[in-house]
Amino acid sequence: MRQKIFLSSASGTLSATESLVAVARFLSGEGHHLFSDRDALSAAHHSIILSSALGDSPREIAGLMDAFVFEASGMDFEKGLWMAWAALERKPVLVLVPKGKQASSSLREWEKSSDFCSRVAYYSRHNIKAVVAGFLQSLAFFTERENSVKFTLRVQPKLLGHLRGKAHRMGITSARLLRDLIREDFLKSL
Repeated sequence: MRQKIFLSSASGTLSATESLVAVARFLSGEGHHLFSDRDALSAAHHSIILSSALGDSPREIAGLMDAFVFEASGMDFEKGLWMAWAALERKPVLVLVPKGKQASSSLREWEKSSDFCSRVAYYSRHNIKAVVAGFLQSLAFFTERENSVKFTLRVQPKLLGHLRGKAHRMGITSARLLRDLIREDFLKSL
């Protein structure tokens, strides 16, 4: 399934741009539509469309995308804003951190607190395609537009009370809580 994927880097360094160009080559070879807010990235790979062609507002653009990939050798306020809009739109996000660098504590906290498919992954020149391929595999699971299979679950009343209480505290339904727990377990298995 073709996805509309937004690529960006906070750092304008040559290595960050080269890494995202490698990602762009891989994704365009898989048939995905690519967008970016970076002129240098768009100039480096012919298949990347500048996001300004879609509109001015990051929120508007975030709503049009299926997923986001950020190279995070240096994060800035603007990338944080893009990630916030992606989270509000419940869009999957992959943040690529170069191997040997530490993800910031705020980035690790963001990954833990996200209730959707948000991942921080470490990459090198040699494994970047495999990292992105794993993310694409998880997209197939997360981008189904509707829950098409009905499943009946029988639980003990005490467990049901715990489930309902936790869901209520989180402000979501019990079904959504269970789906999110299953998704989380699925991501850990990748």
